[in-house]
Amino acid sequence: MISNPPYYQPGSGRINKEDECAIARHELTADPDAVLTAAAFAVKNRGAFCCIYPAERLATVLAVMTSKRLVPKRLQPVYSYPEDAQARLVLIEAVKNGGEGLRRFLPPLYIYQHKDGPYSPELERMYED
Repeated sequence: MISNPPYYQPGSGRINKEDECAIARHELTADPDAVLTAAAFAVKNRGAFCCIYPAERLATVLAVMTSKRLVPKRLQPVYSYPEDAQARLVLIEAVKNGGEGLRRFLPPLYIYQHKDGPYSPELERMYED
């Protein structure tokens, strides 16, 4: 199961006037607890769940995942470009009832080759498939 949940807490940033866009970007109808409760219900035992969240929300998301028996197994930080000072997003793969232990920290994924530059080779490969 894969999820691209809403990232932003209510009251942060501008809320889009179109309901669908606002709901997709802000936690107006689903917060991490609701998303991860649904994922834990939908995923079979030992099944995988993948999602992406802002890096600044990682502690919250990992705590909620653990409380729902979704055990983080792989993490990959996502940066805008190599010179960027901090990761913007984190890709997370969790396994329902997956025991203890994170398997891997994956190398950073860069969206662009440099600021205002073209997509990185890794991202280009993703679009090829």
